[in-house]
Amino acid sequence: MTLDLSHTTPIPGVRIAHIGGSNRAVGEIRTYWQSRGAIFMHHSFEKEHDQTALSSILTCADIVFHSSSDASLQTKHHVALFCERAGKPLIPLEDTSLPCLEEALGAWCPIA
Repeated sequence: MTLDLSHTTPIPGVRIAHIGGSNRAVGEIRTYWQSRGAIFMHHSFEKEHDQTALSSILTCADIVFHSSSDASLQTKHHVALFCERAGKPLIPLEDTSLPCLEEALGAWCPIA
């Protein structure tokens, strides 16, 4: 299952944060958002990403997608609390895949 990019609304300049998943795993998701003109920011829980980087991405983001399968409970709580306080939408994803993103978009924002 793949997203049909020919029928998506452009969203230039919207800052999309994707929290979780490896840098390699988010390639299709990055391509999807960038094809719509969005600014894509990713934070993985691999060694090279730290909490300062996570906070910076959350601060800049307009909307946050969270693939929490590889996050600690403390990190999940931090992301949820940050988004709640900042009034930013937090959309959970079951995993880091294009079909999972498609399912979340259909459930959370059907016009996407």
